[in-house]
Amino acid sequence: MDAIDTLHDYILALWAGAADTPFPPIPRSARGDGTVYVEWRRGSYWLICEERGEEYWRREATDMDDAAFQLMSIVAGEVVRDRELAVREKADRRSTGSDDYSRWNWMYQEIELMSAIKESYGARTRANYAQVLTRSPLSKDEIDAARYPIPSTLI
Repeated sequence: MDAIDTLHDYILALWAGAADTPFPPIPRSARGDGTVYVEWRRGSYWLICEERGEEYWRREATDMDDAAFQLMSIVAGEVVRDRELAVREKADRRSTGSDDYSRWNWMYQEIELMSAIKESYGARTRANYAQVLTRSPLSKDEIDAARYPIPSTLI
């Protein structure tokens, strides 16, 4: 068992009690489609995003827990956005009104899922989205379409 197998086992143990979907295997090489993969180099986990032969970003994790957080954050985001798309009611194409979309609906669900995995992961996710919403606040339509309570500090 190598460092990436150890990381995957660590993630599976945390993920199992919190999510109703299985955690996927950790890719170890580029797939060419933007899927993040992991390399173990010089005693560190490296998360790399590459698409069509071009590397978009590379991050060194501070430790195994940080690598786990980053990978679970990616997968949790995909899970909750898929869930949100499945339940979201779209406006009629001819409508000029709101389309019932709010970023907060999936942000909230991701914070909740990451908190269920590990409270520190939830706090980190919450802080990240607070920064995002400071730079790009929810619109009035997004606030109106939110199905979950929005903390007053984020409005």
